[in-house]
Amino acid sequence: MTKLKIKKGDTVQVIAGDDKGRTGRVLEVYPGKMRILVEQVNVHKKHSRPSQANPNGGIISMEMPIHYSNVMMVDSEKKSTRIGIRRDAKSNTAIRFARTNKKDL
Repeated sequence: MTKLKIKKGDTVQVIAGDDKGRTGRVLEVYPGKMRILVEQVNVHKKHSRPSQANPNGGIISMEMPIHYSNVMMVDSEKKSTRIGIRRDAKSNTAIRFARTNKKDL
């Protein structure tokens, strides 16, 4: 299973596809499929049958996953950036940082 640098809760910008330029928060990460679910990005209509939760049924708008290579992280200055990883000398833990301004994410 591949480990992705993008985590749940990160703010990302779409760099390819129909929603190019839009930003949103990552809702879910699927590392096995190398896809992520981004808030208000790649929204599709889905027809649903009547159920107890939705007695009338109808058409529901829902986000669909997109490939993680089609997004970039957004740094503290609201610019898209690549992600770097460095080790903390004291605790020996991995810290993600923005390549544009070298600040921690």
